[in-house]
Amino acid sequence: FDDTPFWVAFVEFFAVEFTAYLASMAYTVASGATWDKSDQYIPAVILIGALVVLTSLALGHYNNIQQQPRHRFLWGGLASATLAFSFFLSLIFILKATEFYSRATFFMRFAGVCVAVLGSRTFSYTQLHSKIKSGYVEADRMLIIGSVSSDAANMQGLAELRRNAIGVVPM
Repeated sequence: FDDTPFWVAFVEFFAVEFTAYLASMAYTVASGATWDKSDQYIPAVILIGALVVLTSLALGHYNNIQQQPRHRFLWGGLASATLAFSFFLSLIFILKATEFYSRATFFMRFAGVCVAVLGSRTFSYTQLHSKIKSGYVEADRMLIIGSVSSDAANMQGLAELRRNAIGVVPM
């Protein structure tokens, strides 16, 4: 059982929550409001964190993290954050909670959550690949069937494939 997707989602969830709350508090300070209203942000922050992780799970972003290129994993995170905030905005209007929520808070949270998702995914991806290189996590293996020319063996992509290959069977 590979628990890597669980830990990536766990780190992303708490990074999103922390950043969304921090953005809410920054708006509170910037608008001159009092700190006694800071607890009203907690349910929204938890909902935003859950929506980001649930949309990532639904879109399959945590599947095969080892095989995904970094840019696809990061862009997937931005897509999940955007979709989660569109769901969140829809919920605000459906529940008629718009009078307690300002546009500035919404956009500050959105920008903060996008940065948090990119940061947590970059951290998780880098940690995973450093563990693969150190041998702590086993890399995916493959079997290459056919002959490989010397020109093709020098290509970067094929060199990485050959490193993870368990064998080459000439044809």
